[in-house]
Amino acid sequence: MAGQRRPTLLITLVDAFLVEGRGYFRDLLAAVGAADRNGVRLAAHGLKSSRLNMGAARLAQISLQVEQAAMTAESASLSAAMAAVGAALTDSEQALAGLRAEIVGLQAMPAALAAGAR
Repeated sequence: MAGQRRPTLLITLVDAFLVEGRGYFRDLLAAVGAADRNGVRLAAHGLKSSRLNMGAARLAQISLQVEQAAMTAESASLSAAMAAVGAALTDSEQALAGLRAEIVGLQAMPAALAAGAR
């Protein structure tokens, strides 16, 4: 029973990653647009922490750069890091969407095998 719940939990985590990541990114873009350094710092920190938990190290590193640039008011550093955030987020989303599809496919296998055995 516990083994059956693990894939479902992983799918739930991946789904949360996909939804929350875009939310943090929208917040980050809004804060940058409003020149809200604290808002940039908070959104970047949230993006960094939640992405690191799911193994998106590149996105977490770029988010850290955005967070640091916001704290030091380095406009050039912030612009460079922001340019990379969207691409890194998309890469992470694609990788996790692929993992999700693989898990769903693996979950369907026992049912397909059982149906074939009849």
